[in-house]
Amino acid sequence: MPETAPSASGRGTPLARGVLVNALGILVKVSRTGYLILFSRLIGADGFGTYLLAFTLQELVGKIGILGLHWGGEQAVGALLAKGEGGAVRGVMLRILAVAMLGSVAVAIGLYFLAPTLANLLGHPAVAAPLRVFAAAIPFMNGTYVLVYSFRPRLNMKYEIYVTSVIEPVTVLAVGAALLVWQRRVEMAALAHVVAAAVAFGAALMAFQWVYPRADACRGGRVDRALLMHGSFTMGAMDLFGNLKTRIDLLVLARFLPMDLVGVYGAVTEIASVLRKSRSAFDPIIMPIAQRLYLKQDHAGLQRETTRAVGWALQIGLGLLGLALLIPERLLGLFGADFTGPVFTQVLMILAVGQFVNMSFGLGDGILAITGYGYVGLRSTLAMIVADVVLLVLLIPRWGLLGAALATSATTVVVVFWRVAQARRLLGLHLFVRAHLPVPLSWALGLAAGLGILAGVGHGVFGEALALSGFGLIFFGPLHARGWLRG
Repeated sequence: MPETAPSASGRGTPLARGVLVNALGILVKVSRTGYLILFSRLIGADGFGTYLLAFTLQELVGKIGILGLHWGGEQAVGALLAKGEGGAVRGVMLRILAVAMLGSVAVAIGLYFLAPTLANLLGHPAVAAPLRVFAAAIPFMNGTYVLVYSFRPRLNMKYEIYVTSVIEPVTVLAVGAALLVWQRRVEMAALAHVVAAAVAFGAALMAFQWVYPRADACRGGRVDRALLMHGSFTMGAMDLFGNLKTRIDLLVLARFLPMDLVGVYGAVTEIASVLRKSRSAFDPIIMPIAQRLYLKQDHAGLQRETTRAVGWALQIGLGLLGLALLIPERLLGLFGADFTGPVFTQVLMILAVGQFVNMSFGLGDGILAITGYGYVGLRSTLAMIVADVVLLVLLIPRWGLLGAALATSATTVVVVFWRVAQARRLLGLHLFVRAHLPVPLSWALGLAAGLGILAGVGHGVFGEALALSGFGLIFFGPLHARGWLRG
């Protein structure tokens, strides 16, 4: 039976330690939002839309180049460590890295030449120039993923956090600020990403040398190639289509609306995506733990760790959702005056609800994949993309940005809960249990208090600060008293 609440003893578990490290990394990872705010103010809504479209296309094409080998490599390392063949990890991963880099270089070259065609398909030829610059980042970016994912089975998350959540975004922020002050062109923002990707790859190589030193390497260690290819394809396809799902609204929107509105919608989605990104406090650590417990056939342990992870995810997700619902206009104002307005506020609220559901209950995706049921997530993701495109095409011409937000959140919520049902059917795993009820109940009381304060005091700086304080005290206070925050 699952625990009634995460116990205080949970603080010493690998899950607790990994989540703590990842949570600290997420605080730094929000620096992505920081440099996006800077970019939006320096290049305006129209330029910001061009930048986001180019970045999105580069990110999607880059997923093709890596061939899912970062996921396959993670599984291979986990299998080698389980067999006591840790000395073979270095050689195996270097071979996987070489294949991933070759595929990434080929894809980057292809993207460079296809950039004008892709830009014309979107109806915005100006996207081609920054997209060609972005293409140079793909090999470095994918090489970094392969290396840092090899650390996950060791349940040592600090190097991944240092590289992907500190070094890379901070470099983009610093280099991007310098380049855009020099020349306020979208290509300068893209060049900042190329420099940051190269720096992050170098840092990942150094970390790999520390984690898997040459002195400890040995020959041998057979890897099941069929398992490697299956894991790479399944998880890689899920990664590609999952990324496409999170970006398809922006791509479809570009076909119907002017670039400045695309930029505004992109800013709104970036704020809402902080909820989705906060899920990375749990995914990287819960997946190897779930794999280990599943292989040991320890169902009780798997349920216990899942209950704990979902409980923490609910707290973080609802806290961020409360922030988006209480002060949406303030958050949008960070990007500039062009990004504020009643419609944009409603779009943020709708997207935030969908991202909260994905962040808290979407943990089942990774657990299904790592336990051999990745095809479940892949099929549902494909169905979700098709449904999303249909809804976007139907709703955007009539409702604009609101239609895009409604379509995206609706399909996200439906598919996440379908996967929750599949986790229960295939693994007997309950992602939401009775012990979780205090979290949404405390949140509802806190949100009501915050809204009441805003209604009485107003939406000035003082009123919003008071509302957030009341929300936080009522939401987190009872949870702390019950021991949830110490779990």
